[in-house]
Amino acid sequence: MKYSHSLQKLLWSIIAITLSLCFLSACGNPSALEIGFDRGGRLPSLMGAVKSDHTDFDINDVTLDFYFGGVADEYPPDHERISVGVALYFCNEEAYSALELDTPYSDYQTLGGLHFIKFISTEEFNSGNYEVDVSSWFKVSFTHCETMTVPSEVFIEGNDHFGLAMLDIYCLKDQTGYYVSCAGGLEIKYEFLDAQSVRLSKPAHVFL
Repeated sequence: MKYSHSLQKLLWSIIAITLSLCFLSACGNPSALEIGFDRGGRLPSLMGAVKSDHTDFDINDVTLDFYFGGVADEYPPDHERISVGVALYFCNEEAYSALELDTPYSDYQTLGGLHFIKFISTEEFNSGNYEVDVSSWFKVSFTHCETMTVPSEVFIEGNDHFGLAMLDIYCLKDQTGYYVSCAGGLEIKYEFLDAQSVRLSKPAHVFL
């Protein structure tokens, strides 16, 4: 009888430990950052996401794992609109709102207030290296990931959001210059902890 009671206590202890581990696993790391892997039904043609094992950063070293991809639009060669590729930028809400979508730009790498990251040609984007899979529960899986550092100039006192903007770059037949369209992106909220550090979190609203 004494042995049976000890065994019962041991079993209850094992059950309690197992439940605790399951609970901690479900809750995840409360100090980690993860945005963009659950779309909630909003599916733009280009999508981005971010992961980090911490949320507090020096503004000169906000280095994060960014995931991005999607399905680029393809246009027939004789169509008025000729797809060139996808360009990525870091920006804040004010700079993004100032984009002129109906105005041709001579250089898509120097859009005012947007920090150019990289350009991906339409051919490369459609090669399969940037595919995105969306489950029936709107969980997003990305093929491509890059570790990138956000420019400190993006973080401005009095502002509290920045984004990874993903713009479709295209040309129009018989016209000069590049046009941009807002195809998707990723928004991240931040707050200053002091003059040199910020805390990142999931935003309550989006501007991209």
